[in-house]
Amino acid sequence: MLQRILEKLDTLFTVKQTKYTGKRIFITFCLVVLSVFSLPIYHKYEDYTYGRYSDQYQQASSIIQEYYSEYGEYPVSHSIDWKKEKNLNKFFQENRYDRSRRSLYYVDEDLIPEIDQLRYNYLIDINTGTLYTREWVPYKYRRWHLAIWFND
Repeated sequence: MLQRILEKLDTLFTVKQTKYTGKRIFITFCLVVLSVFSLPIYHKYEDYTYGRYSDQYQQASSIIQEYYSEYGEYPVSHSIDWKKEKNLNKFFQENRYDRSRRSLYYVDEDLIPEIDQLRYNYLIDINTGTLYTREWVPYKYRRWHLAIWFND
């Protein structure tokens, strides 16, 4: 009995030469092409998503700046809870931003109904007027919570 089990285990790890058929060569070629072009495809995807993100960020920023110029204050509701904002907290840590110097508040969507139609939820630093999003977008192999314009 033990001898049969050992023989079965021995056959599991034996490499068997298989015949290369046209189908197998075609599938291997497709996998190689897919792996070669996966990185440029990913870069195009990043450019596309970041472009949409920065467009919406610009819209939200202009809406908030209009509100600020009209009323003299930012449309904020309440201070953020860092325990609930784990992605933003990680973004601040990765980029070595000082959280203690920031006064981040949620943007009140009741005061600005146009901002509710945008995809992202926004936070604003009332000291500097910097706008952040709760959700992050990948670009240049990093996560972003604010729109950065690169010189490419």
